Amino acid sequence: MLQSFSLSQVSARDNVGRYVAASRDGELRFFSTYMDLLATCRVQHPGQHGTSASVGVWVTDVVCMLNVGLLAVACTPGFIAFYSAVSMSLIRPVVVIDKLEICPSSVDYWSVPAI
Repeated sequence: MLQSFSLSQVSARDNVGRYVAASRDGELRFFSTYMDLLATCRVQHPGQHGTSASVGVWVTDVVCMLNVGLLAVACTPGFIAFYSAVSMSLIRPVVVIDKLEICPSSVDYWSVPAI
């Protein structure tokens, strides 16, 4: 099965650059700046804990929130999950906004850089 990945750069607070790739079928892959695979995780619906497959979860958009070290992942069942982009030892949602009336097709984030 052919998977398409969208690649974005994530800078952690410890000044180590990372890249993240998100596939449409709900897989997140984190890479080092040398493109070594650091970690992989599958996005799951908040009510689907403990199951092995993420049935019906498609990633529609991903945005890097660099100043807070988070990655916002929008998905088709109508939720947005926020993952830590700092720790690669345990990848799980930090915060989940669930039960949205419509599916988020795009997410955007803007911050004022530190002066």
